[in-house]
Amino acid sequence: MKIILEDMPFVTYALLFVFRNLFTLTACLLLMLICEQLGTRKIKHSSPLKVRAILNSLGTVAFGVFLIHPLVLLFWRREFTTVFASHFSMGIILSYLAALGLSWLLALGIRKVNWGWVLIGR
Repeated sequence: MKIILEDMPFVTYALLFVFRNLFTLTACLLLMLICEQLGTRKIKHSSPLKVRAILNSLGTVAFGVFLIHPLVLLFWRREFTTVFASHFSMGIILSYLAALGLSWLLALGIRKVNWGWVLIGR
């Protein structure tokens, strides 16, 4: 008597569910281990100061970028959806860059205002 998984859809679904979750778990653990190794490794050559300054700048206004980017994406989708309809992938890439860049600039600008830290954070 041969048991075929196609005859038992629940078993097939359960096995695929377990395998998918195991794969996701192992991928997350692997990425976490890689990040830990990269973070604890002694860096022989320090990264250029410009890259470090840019990443520090983004880190200081990250909460502001998080708060502002939905407004940028709302404007982007309202104004440019028809423009990039035939080039969907290009529209997605440009919307990502616009959301990050404009949100970053707006957060930096708000941070310069006297009470801007209340909205953006310190």
